[in-house]
Amino acid sequence: MTMPTLTCPSPADQANLPANRRPERVIPALLAARPAAAAALEDETPFLCLCRAMLRAAPAGAAHAARAGAALAREGWTSPARLAGSDEAAREAVLRAAGYARCAGLAARRLGGMARLLMEEHGGDLDALRRQAAEDPAALRRLLKRIPGVGDVAADIFFREIQLLWPELYPFADRLALRAARRLRLGDSAAAIAGLCPRPDFPRLVAALVETEMRDDYLALTRRLSA
Repeated sequence: MTMPTLTCPSPADQANLPANRRPERVIPALLAARPAAAAALEDETPFLCLCRAMLRAAPAGAAHAARAGAALAREGWTSPARLAGSDEAAREAVLRAAGYARCAGLAARRLGGMARLLMEEHGGDLDALRRQAAEDPAALRRLLKRIPGVGDVAADIFFREIQLLWPELYPFADRLALRAARRLRLGDSAAAIAGLCPRPDFPRLVAALVETEMRDDYLALTRRLSA
């Protein structure tokens, strides 16, 4: 059983919602229910964010992708130059050991291809790609999708996680987050959702909304709010 899709209320209507359905109750419950999704994102470098986005986009599961991304960092593969210089078999072994077994081979190849492309076309500097896009989100998405293994899903995840570092992307919420926000009566646009929380918390909230939608976890959230 899931909650029905609801028409998003105006801010005035939100004030008339039952107390346990108001944003000030729903948002903390979301973040508490999804601690992994709500983990701090702003301390990551753009390159590590891109690696994690590519790993998250594959059907291996968010938890496995998070462990795999952390494993890459522990190996010291924290820049395009270092990752491009690594051995594909070594990358695959590290990913498998981190629990990313289902897609380890493909991910190892794509991560290597991504790093090589950044080295060859952007001097190993992801900020150079950003400058080439003239800080335009649509142009940035087009450039990212030229990278092997980066499609719209990976680009969405990257935009979500990097938006505090690259402010031209703020506020960004993908279609899954917006669907969850509408169902929870939090808003129907990224700007509306962003108006409900401090800027540093926004990527965490969007990530929690995505996880709730992907897991179809609305009934459990409703029970927590009603307790």
